[in-house]
Amino acid sequence: MVAGGTPAGPDRGDAPHESDSDVDRRILEAVRSLDYGSVEVIVHDSRIVQIERREKVRFDSTAASPTGGKRSGHFGGARG
Repeated sequence: MVAGGTPAGPDRGDAPHESDSDVDRRILEAVRSLDYGSVEVIVHDSRIVQIERREKVRFDSTAASPTGGKRSGHFGGARG
């Protein structure tokens, strides 16, 4: 998910402008909505222009493990 946060500037003509508090809110919202993952803030010319949110989906390794709950060293029981 890529969120707004693109302030208008000399080279961004009709891009929507968001106040600092709107950008702060969007960053916090992106962080709070994650169980696992990362939020990256992209800055150009000292301005936040993009927020990237990457969500990781984790599976219970004991449910997928053929070893009856013993850790095999493979994430989610996947082998490869």
